[in-house]
Amino acid sequence: MTEQRPPGDLHERSGELIEAYSLDALEADEAAIVNAHLDEGCEDCEEEISLLRSIVDRIPLGVPLRRTPPVLKERVLREVQADIEAGAARAAAPIPLPARRAAPEPSAPSRISALAAPWRPARFASMAASVAILAAVGLVGWNVVLQGDVSNLDDENEALLATVATVEEQQRDAQVALQSAQEEVADASARSDELETRMTAIVTVMGSDEQERVSLAGTNDAPRGAWGNILVNSNDGTFIILASGLEPGGEGGYVLWIHTEGGDVIPVSFFYVNESGNGLGYGKIDGELGNASITVSHEYDRSVRAPTGPSKMERHR
Repeated sequence: MTEQRPPGDLHERSGELIEAYSLDALEADEAAIVNAHLDEGCEDCEEEISLLRSIVDRIPLGVPLRRTPPVLKERVLREVQADIEAGAARAAAPIPLPARRAAPEPSAPSRISALAAPWRPARFASMAASVAILAAVGLVGWNVVLQGDVSNLDDENEALLATVATVEEQQRDAQVALQSAQEEVADASARSDELETRMTAIVTVMGSDEQERVSLAGTNDAPRGAWGNILVNSNDGTFIILASGLEPGGEGGYVLWIHTEGGDVIPVSFFYVNESGNGLGYGKIDGELGNASITVSHEYDRSVRAPTGPSKMERHR
């Protein structure tokens, strides 16, 4: 036959396990002891478990987010140890009772209370120590979490700085590309304007019924067979020059010069030649060419104000 454990013994054993039970840290057989005791309807133990669990749940909420001082852990552990020793001393000390007359044999409920009484002082001292330990563990845990968050923020900051550097580099590349594109657009616009002006000059000259024509011949400094023609619209002075047989390629272009009777040399057109040595220039003069001396020279700068090299073509008389 199974031995029946006195109720007081069950209450005392479950009381020793209450703290661990509140943390779900008991083995299965120990948890069964506490559950059996709670099933008997012990309101004190249920109240204590509820209190401990509410304290455990609130510990993280009461911890400020700051770095834990190194001495805090040692101080808390010293205080916890002191509380444990003080509780043990109080539990071991005899409780003085006033002298009284002999009482009749206690009833069954009184016997149970007498058996359960000795564990209460030590039990509450142990509970206080457990709460203090949980608080210390919570502080240390939050410190670890906070340090981890700081480390994560450092990593995120480094990643953000790297992203900003990449974006800035991309912006610089985009600005260079934009500037290059703007220059290309400007060059294309200038070529388009020049082509339109050239076509206008050609139409103006070729569509005129009154033209002045001047022939040019190559000099000894030009390839054999070089020649050119100047066609002038006598109404407004617009002219075009058609050249052929000049030296193709190389840098620079050719300048058409008009030599006045006073000895001045006036540049009136700058033009390029293709790989075949053919070129077309245009411009505008005041009045007619008449008998003015005309030459063509090769120049590297279209803004030159006087010939810098020998004549390649001159007016054919």
